[in-house]
Amino acid sequence: MKKAFYTIMVFTFLSTNLYSQKNEWLGKKVKIEQLETRIDSFQMIQNDKVVGHWVWETQINEDEIIFKDESVLTGVVNETFILKFDRQKLNTAIVDMKMWTDADTLKVDINRTTNKDIKASFNLSGRSRKKTIVDTIFQKEVVLRAEVFALLPSLSNYENLNESIETFFMDSGKTATMNLKYLGEEEVTVKAGKFNTYKLSFEGEKQISNIIYLRKDYPRRIIKVEVVGQPLTIELVKL
Repeated sequence: MKKAFYTIMVFTFLSTNLYSQKNEWLGKKVKIEQLETRIDSFQMIQNDKVVGHWVWETQINEDEIIFKDESVLTGVVNETFILKFDRQKLNTAIVDMKMWTDADTLKVDINRTTNKDIKASFNLSGRSRKKTIVDTIFQKEVVLRAEVFALLPSLSNYENLNESIETFFMDSGKTATMNLKYLGEEEVTVKAGKFNTYKLSFEGEKQISNIIYLRKDYPRRIIKVEVVGQPLTIELVKL
């Protein structure tokens, strides 16, 4: 009887511990179960012309979520990465990224055990050659910029968002403070259709900043992204 009691207590403790780990990210409640395995395709539009595309793939596994990115701004830059996100710890574990232009190629490898440490290598080849190693422990929690976009659909509350987020940029290896803020609700029309959305800003001083439109209905997903200060938008092609 005692053995059974202790077994139940241990199971309850572990279940509670895992539950708390799976439901808080940067102090915000998230519902990871709202994420689903799927591929979202977007087109990049500048001055009413399609100038590139973005493909975002989410793959849900038991212990991890894999996010895959393919971005092409035609004639300017190409990017691909695979980001493996630990479901129990709620942090990025591994990133394998490549960016290239006609002149140069940047390869980035990132490894993390928590949101307060990072080990990364940056190898630039082509006309320019440079190798940079980042191996540091932060005083605050720091997340990857791509991670914010990946987890936005899983947040449980948007109306009260006004958060300063220490953000690591995978293309530069630098960290900056970004602000994620709720701006209101807006109906937007893209090639995929007409949607009621939450309008959010993700902005930082001297950093690439965005206005993000997130579908209100389930399953939630990014519908449109605007690049602040540039005539470039990224719009969902189909559901």
